[in-house]
Amino acid sequence: MGRVTIKQIAEQAGVSVSAVSYVLNGKKGVSEETRQRILEIIAQLQYTPNLNSRRLILRRSFNLLLWLGPTGSTLENLFYTEMLGAIVSRGSELGYHIVLSNDSEEALLQDLSQHNADGVLFLKDISRSLQDSLREAEMPYVVIDSHRPDAPYARVISDMEQMARLAVEHLIDAGHRRIAFLGSDAPPDFFVRSETGYRRTMEAHGLPVEADWIRSEARDEETAKRCARQLMACPARPTALFCAGDLYALAAMDALREMGLRVPEDVSLVGVDDIILARYCRPALTTVHVDKRNMAFLGVDLLHHLIEGESPELLREVPVNQLIRRETVLEQK
Repeated sequence: MGRVTIKQIAEQAGVSVSAVSYVLNGKKGVSEETRQRILEIIAQLQYTPNLNSRRLILRRSFNLLLWLGPTGSTLENLFYTEMLGAIVSRGSELGYHIVLSNDSEEALLQDLSQHNADGVLFLKDISRSLQDSLREAEMPYVVIDSHRPDAPYARVISDMEQMARLAVEHLIDAGHRRIAFLGSDAPPDFFVRSETGYRRTMEAHGLPVEADWIRSEARDEETAKRCARQLMACPARPTALFCAGDLYALAAMDALREMGLRVPEDVSLVGVDDIILARYCRPALTTVHVDKRNMAFLGVDLLHHLIEGESPELLREVPVNQLIRRETVLEQK
């Protein structure tokens, strides 16, 4: 016998092709008795769904597009690189291929107009114009690692203010009082939440925040190193740095070594994200853990529900409550 088709299953079960496709995709629309009859015939005929057949019947591509931005630079950030494997894994479990795109917004929309994807994943907040275009195209999408408090779209978040609070509390518990902030105001919502957490924690302990203790110009390794050097040149030099990202903390460590300063003997550091390099640098970086795998799984699951026409809660939050103590914080005597 040749390859079994959905049409043959439908004929043997005495139902429509649509009824078979509903059963294959776990959708409602057929009675339980009919569902069981179709499942029995599928088992008897040892039917294996053909992806191309499913695409034609359901008018779906079974592709999820993961947009990396026009330069593709997103994956240069190890925080997102570590998410990629989890996105591919969860997508595969749900029957999707993950397609990477570094197109411009215009090219992205053109590609979507050709029905090459059932939905889109973004790894950062998107512009209003792109939101409007996706809504007009009726394209489901989810933003993973959103920091915009009033974002009107489906998104997965983690509490950056809470991350900052955990990091700064740890430094205060270790006896530090002159604690500086090193981060980035691009994107601005990320900066506002992290800097707010830093300020509120310092104020809650009655500690001053000097204006020149806040550096928000970090964009990459070189700019983060420059920020660290500027902080060390302050008249009241900080004894500790809270870095709103492990990559900034690693760059700061490099800058401090170049200046002849020791970590943690001269300056203590705490980062955020717990990327894989944090455990292998020397000294190993103390940091706040973010469950990147869970964020990826939640994002793919949420997009799947939207594609299926369901109405899920559009906001999913990954709890942040774990500080990983390693070697970059020294208690003050």
